[in-house]
Amino acid sequence: MALRRIAPAAALLTLALFAWMAWPSTRAQQAPAAAQQSPTGAPAVLRAESRLVRVDVVVTDKKGNYVRDLTAKDFHVFDNDKEQSIVNFSFGSSSTNESPDRHYLVLFFDDSTMSIGDQPRARKAALQFIDANVGPDRAIAVVDFAGTLKIAQNFTADAGLLKKAAGTYTTSLGPDRTFAASTISSPGAPSILSAEDDFAVHNLFMAIRSLAKNLAGIPGRKSLVLFTDGFPITPEQQGEIEATISICNQSNVAIYPLDVRGLVSSARNQQPPTPQASARDMQVAKDTELRQFESQPRLVLASYPSEPAQKGGGGNAGGGGSRGGTGTGGTTQPPATIGTSGGSTGVYTSPAFTQTNPQMLLPTLPDTGATNQTVLDELANGTGGFPIYNTNDLLGGLSKIAEEQNEYYLLGYSSPDIPDNACHRVHVKVDRGGTSVRSRTGYCNAPPKDMLAGQPIEKELEARASGAGKENIGGSLETPFVYSGPNRARVNVALDFPSSAIDFSKDKGKYHGELNVLGIAYGPSNTVAARFSDHVTFDFEKEEWKGFTEKPILHYDNQFEIPSGQYRVTVVISTGGQNFGKYENQIAIDSFDGKQFAMSAIALSNQIQPASGLDSATAAELLADRIPLVAQGMEILPSGSNRFSKSDKVALYAQVYDPDLANSNPASLQFVYRVVNTQTGETVFSTGAVDAEKFIQKGNPVVPLGLSVPIDQLPPGPYRIDIQAFDAQGSKTPIRSVQFAAE
Repeated sequence: MALRRIAPAAALLTLALFAWMAWPSTRAQQAPAAAQQSPTGAPAVLRAESRLVRVDVVVTDKKGNYVRDLTAKDFHVFDNDKEQSIVNFSFGSSSTNESPDRHYLVLFFDDSTMSIGDQPRARKAALQFIDANVGPDRAIAVVDFAGTLKIAQNFTADAGLLKKAAGTYTTSLGPDRTFAASTISSPGAPSILSAEDDFAVHNLFMAIRSLAKNLAGIPGRKSLVLFTDGFPITPEQQGEIEATISICNQSNVAIYPLDVRGLVSSARNQQPPTPQASARDMQVAKDTELRQFESQPRLVLASYPSEPAQKGGGGNAGGGGSRGGTGTGGTTQPPATIGTSGGSTGVYTSPAFTQTNPQMLLPTLPDTGATNQTVLDELANGTGGFPIYNTNDLLGGLSKIAEEQNEYYLLGYSSPDIPDNACHRVHVKVDRGGTSVRSRTGYCNAPPKDMLAGQPIEKELEARASGAGKENIGGSLETPFVYSGPNRARVNVALDFPSSAIDFSKDKGKYHGELNVLGIAYGPSNTVAARFSDHVTFDFEKEEWKGFTEKPILHYDNQFEIPSGQYRVTVVISTGGQNFGKYENQIAIDSFDGKQFAMSAIALSNQIQPASGLDSATAAELLADRIPLVAQGMEILPSGSNRFSKSDKVALYAQVYDPDLANSNPASLQFVYRVVNTQTGETVFSTGAVDAEKFIQKGNPVVPLGLSVPIDQLPPGPYRIDIQAFDAQGSKTPIRSVQFAAE
């Protein structure tokens, strides 16, 4: 939808009523560290170590019987279509060096999709399964998802604890069933309790990813049984599925979806008809400025481009800003193409994972017509499990899953020398006719969070962060935060600085430049509470370089997580030669237990784009540990300089946390925001009380607000935005404020 402007005399809210997509906070899985490249981006000549990739493989004959007598010579494993040498091989219970006789299985109840009638059937089958399968060699955990992730029972072999957890549950429809959480694990058993900290997961894919990451340290193959009614998926959600498959594969987690609806009619599986698009929805599709963003860059020009930027591709696809993982930095990549119009360079689209698209991880599946089951097939086939549906024998299906715990081969091979930000497609063949082979489809390597670790430039930037050295690069920094869990926040680092600061040199006929970034959050007594570092390279042809220099401002953004508290955030950059910049902000993150009525900080932006159509970029961002700020179908990129002109389209983003929304009959949620002239103290714009219903996802305690700011109606000057949420019971959040300037 286009942003709408309403005159102040109308005394109405100027809203960007975006169509909601869930983008909860969680931390993405980071691939094993690779040998660092040199600061110049030249590839390393030698690798100090290689990364071992482990692939679990299940082989059956034509009758579905497991084949147990294969040897390593019978297998061929391909990484990106190139055969690899198998260096490790084992079968069944001998597949791990640690706890070789113990297998780990998670019973994951997706209460958010299961109907009230289906839940008792699922729980009954689970209780019977626990009785038949729990034992010293099989540790089981119970997880409940009803809009948020709850660890009902950590891994244990105690049937009593497991049955208590599996038999007591809740739904996203309200507290008609009491949830009795038990987080005690058996002595010596691993714990997955930390996954529960990601309270903001209001999307099933995010919940599975959060859990998979916490299972990564547990040895061997882990099985996740997903009890669900299934659900239809949209093209925009494919990126979520790709990221989920990759992270599960990195953590050696196989998903076994079980459709608890049993034998369902084809009509029940059909996706409901799409309602006719509203005039506002149609306007979004027609709005040229919003449609011109094809993928989300992490280093962009701080202005709306005049033409759509073209997607960067691998190989030698032209000049461009080259970087690794979106949001966290990366190694040197083949240049991405820059869209140009009349010599005016557009937004730089250097998406992460350009070598191989994350979409390659999605298995090719036939169209069954069962809309709710497509996603189950994708998750199962992509991770090496199998789905169970169209049966009323839920216990029989669970028994088939249990049988497979000892029936897999484990192959290990050294990862090929492919950049850290690339995706790998994995395929396994067996030299025996009449067999069926099941394995993961692939994985993606996210770049490291600390790109400059151990390099000379890191020490230089650290010294400048502590006060030594002269800085000669101008610019500005903003650091809004959202809560990502109890007493934990995700800070968005947004930096704007002059593009002229990049010191270019001629290198092999191209204009080469570099950006090094170090961010440190200092706590009391200058203790380091969090840090990140990043390395970005630019390689332009002459005309592209000219277009780059015509744009005055570059925008850089990143994210890091930090506990509640007060901090000084310092960001230091080096742009080549003796060009350095230093930027500081003070942030205060209130204590937050995850159950109280609260609000995040406010992020302002003049970079707004539809979240739809970003499926490939979505997977890359999630894999690179960047969680976009999305409200009602629109993503905002926080501004590094809260100074805006009348021609800017400006939006604010904030999150409200209301635990009452998980109840069946929550109190109404409202908010009010106003704009105050800080010179005169006059309120120049106020919404009055506004119902937040359009921003609420049922059963989800996290409410993302996306609101437009009437910048075109404000005379030049300094201003402040105040925003507060409240409910019918009289509860109020703290007032959040942010300063900005109209020019």
